[in-house]
Amino acid sequence: MLHARSLIFCTALLQDPVALPDSKVVLDRATIERHLLSSQTDPFSRAPLHKEQLLPDTQLRGRIEAWLAEHHPGGGHHLS
Repeated sequence: MLHARSLIFCTALLQDPVALPDSKVVLDRATIERHLLSSQTDPFSRAPLHKEQLLPDTQLRGRIEAWLAEHHPGGGHHLS
């Protein structure tokens, strides 16, 4: 069972979850891409990181979409 708090990072629903290859932390793509504009490092491990290395977390994205469908049917909530 996916819990609502698992879906939240910095009070926002993850729209496009990606894993960082070194630290394995999952963030929203927009959040980490914003960080990469000023520092091309994994913010958790400080290892070098480039946008092309981000790993889409398709399993988590599917679970978020299922949770939205279950808890907000017809509510217009969808991931971009």
